[in-house]
Amino acid sequence: RIGNFINGELWGRAADPSLPWAMAFPQSGSMLPRHPSQLYQFALEGLLRQVVADQFALAEAKSIDLGVSALDPAAIVMGDADALHILLANLVSNALRYTPPAGRVDISCGRGDEMVWLEVADNGRGFNPKAVDQTGGMGMLNMCERARRIGGALTIRSSPGKGTIIKVIVPHPEVRPQEK
Repeated sequence: RIGNFINGELWGRAADPSLPWAMAFPQSGSMLPRHPSQLYQFALEGLLRQVVADQFALAEAKSIDLGVSALDPAAIVMGDADALHILLANLVSNALRYTPPAGRVDISCGRGDEMVWLEVADNGRGFNPKAVDQTGGMGMLNMCERARRIGGALTIRSSPGKGTIIKVIVPHPEVRPQEK
C-alpha cells in the first residue's frame, strides 16, 4: 500500500517557547527560526505518503499493515509542512509502537467545509484518553501542543483493547483568519 512519496527529512523543534510561531531547523549545524512568512500552502497527500515511506521498515519488521487508506486531493493546508510532518510521524510511530504484530495502522486525510483533517487509526492496545491528563502522558500532551502551534487541534478516540483513532484538524486556508 505504499505509494509515491516526496523526499524529506524529519527535523525541527521549538526555537523559543516565548515565540510560538518559531520553529528551529538545522542548516549547516546552526538552528534558525522559521517565521510565518516562510509558511506555504501544500497538499497533505505527499506528506502522508512520505510518513508511510519513512515508517515502512519499522512496520514491516513488526508485520504491521501500514498504509494510506484515503487521500483527498482537496486536503490542502497553509502552514509549516515540517512541523506537521513531525506531528504525523510521531502519531504513526506511536501507533506502530502500541500495535501488536499482524496489526494495522491506517493514515487518511480529507477536507470538510471549513477544515482539513488527517487521521491515524490503529487496532492496537488502546488507552483511556481521560487518563492522559491524570497520568501525565507527556507524549500525547506534547502532540496536542504541536497541533495547537500549527493552528489546529487534536482529537482522540480510544479505549483499552480496541485501538486508537487520532485526528488532527486544521482550518482550510480559505477560512484561516488573516493576520493583522
